[in-house]
Amino acid sequence: MNEVAEAVTPEETGQATEQAPQTTEVPKSWKDDLPEEIRNAPSLQTIEDVNSLAKGFVHAQRMVGADKVALLGKSATEEEYNEFYKKIGRPDNATDYQYEIDENATVPNETVTGMSAVFHKAGLTQRQANILMNEFIDSGMGDNPALATPDERMIAQIRQDNIGALQKEWGNKYDDNLAMANAVMMEFGDIDMREKKQGDGTTLGDNVDVIKLLANVGEFINSRVSEDKLEGTKMAGGASVESAKQKVLELKKPDSPFWDAKHPEHDWYVQEAFKYQQIVDGI
Repeated sequence: MNEVAEAVTPEETGQATEQAPQTTEVPKSWKDDLPEEIRNAPSLQTIEDVNSLAKGFVHAQRMVGADKVALLGKSATEEEYNEFYKKIGRPDNATDYQYEIDENATVPNETVTGMSAVFHKAGLTQRQANILMNEFIDSGMGDNPALATPDERMIAQIRQDNIGALQKEWGNKYDDNLAMANAVMMEFGDIDMREKKQGDGTTLGDNVDVIKLLANVGEFINSRVSEDKLEGTKMAGGASVESAKQKVLELKKPDSPFWDAKHPEHDWYVQEAFKYQQIVDGI
């Protein structure tokens, strides 16, 4: 009689069996399928997957044929800089800049020309120059005396040159002769005459020949007519109170040298105003 043997488990027999070791399968990298000679290339190590690789390739293809501008080193020449500026969009000439300025803004042509020359020298593109010009206008920097237009600078230079020429010619007599010229102007003319514009933009009071003429007239009056006629308080001794008031107003008008401590005739204006004010006050 045949008997069927029952299956007996290892636990029932008390016999232990060894467990197969557990292994963790490492995920396959997309680079594993690449040839070994390029698989570990540094440029591929930051690319996470095939999608990223494809995006990078498409971007590189778009750049093929595009203009490329190499950065310049410290030893670059002026010619290399000019070529670089041209490639990034600087106009060929300073006069080629076109500005989109608010129609209500008023900017002297000299200012635009001068700033354009600076922009071009600095290598600015059309867009950069337009932004800076509008920032300049919006900031109100055009009112800064340090940024005066070329005409204003020219006038200031002419005035300074004239003062220097008179100081050199008159030496220690400069202050006395200038006071003499001013006295003649006050006695026989009016202060407004001094502010009349000449062709070069300066005033009549800045003209060396006029100043010398007035000084000579004053010297002639002092030496031939009456000593000290145009000096000191004697010049205003016969002035009426009303005329003295008018003189004070003229001397102290807002744009006169009375208010400008740096003006070469400031001291004379202050002295004259004080002198006529004394007449008004009855002193």
